[in-house]
Amino acid sequence: MKIAQSISRYGAIIALMILASMALGAARIESARSGVATSDLLLGDLPYQLGEWTGRDLPGVGIRSQEILQLDRYLRRAYERPDGSSVAVYIGYWRKQSGDYQAAKHSPAVCLPANGWTVISSRTRTLPTSTGTLTVNTLIAKTGPKESLYVYWFFRGNESYHQEWKALAKIGVGAFLHGESDGGLVEISLPLAGTSPAAVAAAESVALDFIDQLVPALASLRSKNEPQTSLTQPPS
Repeated sequence: MKIAQSISRYGAIIALMILASMALGAARIESARSGVATSDLLLGDLPYQLGEWTGRDLPGVGIRSQEILQLDRYLRRAYERPDGSSVAVYIGYWRKQSGDYQAAKHSPAVCLPANGWTVISSRTRTLPTSTGTLTVNTLIAKTGPKESLYVYWFFRGNESYHQEWKALAKIGVGAFLHGESDGGLVEISLPLAGTSPAAVAAAESVALDFIDQLVPALASLRSKNEPQTSLTQPPS
């Protein structure tokens, strides 16, 4: 009799655990279907001082661009070193990525040609940083006499990656398993003094020095993310 009662008790506990797991799974799926965003990234909390680099805000994204992008958060800043070297930083973040509103569809490789720029060259690089290695895309583009270097990568949650296809895949997997599809794009750009190997190498050295300071600051910012119950106000 005691054995039967014990089995019955354990059976009830297991049944409750199964039901709880099913309820959690159903909630995650419903969250993904309904588009409820559960994460946020407070980009405004990114420090203005990153090592030797001092930041200042740049004009915000235009109304037309915001209508197209539908960003939940974004950051546009210029950072400058004491030696006068400077970079422009753009970070776009969606709390729920879907359809046309996702990082992979708005990378420099897509948007620059769409806005009249000519892509001269592109490649990927794996960089050592204080938080581990980071693989990024580098792209040289031109419009009129202006030539610029772009370095960019994607992120979702605490993961970073450089391939557009992986950015798309991560959205689907994250939405199905966790009910979350947040993520975005980090883009560093700076002007080029020509496209000679020496000029490109000098610009890349500046960009990589800044990225080495930016990556741990972003990691710290992302680690502070806590689930939210509703969408926050649009970026101002």
